[in-house]
Amino acid sequence: MEVNFFTGGLLVANFIKDTTPITIKWGKVTSLQVTSDVSLNTSSTISRYLARIASSYGLYGSTVLERTEASYFVYLH
Repeated sequence: MEVNFFTGGLLVANFIKDTTPITIKWGKVTSLQVTSDVSLNTSSTISRYLARIASSYGLYGSTVLERTEASYFVYLH
C-alpha cells in the first residue's frame, strides 16, 4: 500500500475539525500556516501539532508514556 506523505496531517485535521477550525488548501507543498511567521512543513510535524492543540481528543496521550508512544508512531509515519 502506498500512502501519500501528507495523509497523517489530513486525517488529524479531519478528526478535530468540529472543535478546531482548519482550512485545507490544496497545492504542491504540504504546510500548515500556524502564524504569519511560523509554518510547519512535514506531515509528522503537522500531525503532532494538531494533536497537541486539540488535547480534548486525547490523540497525543495523557501521560508521559502515552505521549512518548504517540510521538514514536507519528515519527514512523
